[in-house]
Amino acid sequence: MAAAPREHFKSKVIGQLRNRVGLLCSNPDCRRATAGPGPGAVGVTLVGEAAHIHAAQPGGPRYIKEMTTEQRASIENAIWLCTICHTRVDRNPAEYTAALLKDWKTQAEQRASADLGRRLPSETDAQNMLVTALTGAPKHLGRNAIANVHGAVAQHLEALDPRFLVETSYESKVIRHKLLAKEDVRVGIKFPKTLGPQVFEQLRDLFDHGGAAQLPVGDIEVTGSPLIAHVIATVQEEAGTLKISAATRPALMKLTLFDPRTSQVKSFDDMPGTLTSGRKSFTFSGQNCAGLLQMTFRKDIASDNGVTESRFGAELTRWDGQDLRSLPYHAKLIQFFSLLADGWKLEFSLELEGREVLRGGFGDVDAVQPYAARLRHVLEYTRLAQSLAIHVGRYIGFSSNERPSADLYRELERIVNILDGNDTLERKDFESPPTGTARFPIGEFDHAALPDGAVGQVRFVQEAGDVITIFGQAIELPPIEVTLESVAVMVEKGEDVDCSNDSVTVRFVGTDNFRSISRYLHALSS
Repeated sequence: MAAAPREHFKSKVIGQLRNRVGLLCSNPDCRRATAGPGPGAVGVTLVGEAAHIHAAQPGGPRYIKEMTTEQRASIENAIWLCTICHTRVDRNPAEYTAALLKDWKTQAEQRASADLGRRLPSETDAQNMLVTALTGAPKHLGRNAIANVHGAVAQHLEALDPRFLVETSYESKVIRHKLLAKEDVRVGIKFPKTLGPQVFEQLRDLFDHGGAAQLPVGDIEVTGSPLIAHVIATVQEEAGTLKISAATRPALMKLTLFDPRTSQVKSFDDMPGTLTSGRKSFTFSGQNCAGLLQMTFRKDIASDNGVTESRFGAELTRWDGQDLRSLPYHAKLIQFFSLLADGWKLEFSLELEGREVLRGGFGDVDAVQPYAARLRHVLEYTRLAQSLAIHVGRYIGFSSNERPSADLYRELERIVNILDGNDTLERKDFESPPTGTARFPIGEFDHAALPDGAVGQVRFVQEAGDVITIFGQAIELPPIEVTLESVAVMVEKGEDVDCSNDSVTVRFVGTDNFRSISRYLHALSS
């Protein structure tokens, strides 16, 4: 009987196989380069081969009778090896099992993927490492060196207890190990009686409400985890501390604003945050608008009442130093706090993994309104200052320490209105006809041109511009020109009129077509 034909791999399969491992031997202890230049200008030398994981012919290493011809010749049944490793694995099939070869193949492809685009080691790397060892100073600090050190430490610690994920950090000469349980872990910690009542109060808050406890590690005994025992022993040698905190879970708060007078509802941005829980209560903490709006509340698990210890507010310090002309989320915060100041209620729906777990509100209107009104005042003042900064065309940095008075607010508001061309008053803006008086030197008032009762136009010009200081910067303003249109003019007379200093008092009364228009004589300078 003729021998069964050997199922060779097609050239396409061979090319895909070697390229997927970067032309390196798949044996993790070998990793020889298997391709290089050959004779002539275009020659190629290959010292690698597509090896069968399960043999192509009966009697071969790791042969499986039930496999089809197509399966034996497929890329799934192939591994790229150098000629030396190919010979070794086929001569020792009991040692080099199919499962081991498949694991080699997977590792080789993962390494090739991770190394894609990375710099290969150079011949000087060993020399540089020797220089570092002898002098203590690295010749070249690789950009991944610090990350590699932390990764190696974390890997070593995780091997002590695979139930934990370990994160390490080093800052301000302080080493921190963060242990994150990947599953429920029962650990016994025995504390000495010498610990003060404050420490036990922290532990009570941790277990009851999901808080955190910062503990001295002297004489602490740990059972149930060799990793924690090792870390505690290390910290004890260096007089460190142990911080225990409850696990946090990502949660999402959906915010809405509700007007109890009209039943109108407005949605606000969702607020991502975290949920921590103890035996008696759970706590949500979240923020949105790049951290400018923050909220926290606690809910007693056994109580049907609403949230307790709720707090929300604007963290305007995040704007400190930023250009007024481009403050993020400014307009959105004005709208939010304006509605609250006007009596709207803030309500929420708390979701955990897409499931609603709580619905409620933040405080009553009477408690929220005063705070919201103060925030609205600051934010509206900032909006006016922003407009002035745009007109001036220069940087003015925000400061959360700015406390604008009502007078400063009104002054800034009028300045911006003049700059925007909105400082115009008409007769309808007054309950009664607008009136006013002015004193003129006798030589500057032409009574013949504007006799008593005549209706005309009067213009006043400020001698020098004012200066306003906002967010610590002084802004020089041009002189203001005020034009009064359609006013009746009359010279005041009588014994009670001051006629000293050769001046005359003139009274102006607005008619039905009265208008007062203010403008700056020239543009602001930066």
